[in-house]
Amino acid sequence: MAGWLEAIVSTLPNEDSERPFFVAGFDGSLCVVVLPLVTFEMRSLRALGWLGQSVSDYNGPVIDRQFLGRVSPAIARRIWGEAAKLAGPVDLVYARKQPVEIGGLDNPFSTINARTESDRAHMRRLTRPWPEIEAELIGKKSKKRLKEKQRALAKKGEFEVRAAVGPDEIDRCCQHLMTWKCDQLERTGATNPFSDPSYRSFMAAACRGGNLVLHAVFLDGVPVAVTCLLMDTETWTLYQTGFDPAYSRHSVGRILNLALLDAAFRSDVRVFDFGYGDEEYKQPLCDQSVPLTFSLMPLTVRGRLLALLIGNALALRKRIKGNTRLREGALWLKRNARHLPGRGK
Repeated sequence: MAGWLEAIVSTLPNEDSERPFFVAGFDGSLCVVVLPLVTFEMRSLRALGWLGQSVSDYNGPVIDRQFLGRVSPAIARRIWGEAAKLAGPVDLVYARKQPVEIGGLDNPFSTINARTESDRAHMRRLTRPWPEIEAELIGKKSKKRLKEKQRALAKKGEFEVRAAVGPDEIDRCCQHLMTWKCDQLERTGATNPFSDPSYRSFMAAACRGGNLVLHAVFLDGVPVAVTCLLMDTETWTLYQTGFDPAYSRHSVGRILNLALLDAAFRSDVRVFDFGYGDEEYKQPLCDQSVPLTFSLMPLTVRGRLLALLIGNALALRKRIKGNTRLREGALWLKRNARHLPGRGK
């Protein structure tokens, strides 16, 4: 957690528009909660949210488990109020992608003026025998075809699936992944964080610092698919994954992620978390999904108006994403808007 937040802070734009700060809560002399927060500008107003909420799949406090069990939604609301006072003039709290549970306990921070995010988080539990899990991940015919594709790849050069090692290889894999993702999202018209230099700097810093562990399919030492993970003893969380489109017919992305699921099971990992987002590739790989929430807590009259605008915009986004025709139409408009005069410069 500390390294992840350090990577976020170190790559924030050096401007007054985003100001990170940390709020600590004490029970007597014991620190029981730390809120990693940031104030930021939204339409000339000041908002308060979780630090790094735009780049993190899950956002919330670092909190003592026993204290969490005693925190009611009313107490959580008061904590937000005190944090807003410490932050200085703030028009609203705008907190994104909040899990409804923390460590199996209800997360009271996720309930404050909360609505459900447009996407869910998806995961695969690894608590059953591997043959049962594998049978759900891939059928016999698909498994046979995938092995044929691996043999075809091996004829093109030395084929490996392994972790990236050494700073040069880690940086090379990271840069390849960001380039593939940027190009893919530009083609589809989807929101593209990889076109933002500050996001690319953050991701490169997280990889260099070891917060994100990179695994890849290599062909003669060159990555053709890359996945980056946050790893602990019980959960591996996929943060980003991508592949070289020149090898799409070889299913290199699927080969890599199935290999990582197998490695996670053999490492006694209980959950492989594919994170926030309803991408199609996750559906056959996951057996559970959970909602996340966002909170809008206006603190001024102007904040109430902005909260209304944000809430309506996110509700519309959710409706569009839930309707295939509307979603395809919205992506078409975004793709073509880039070619209008004065855009994309």
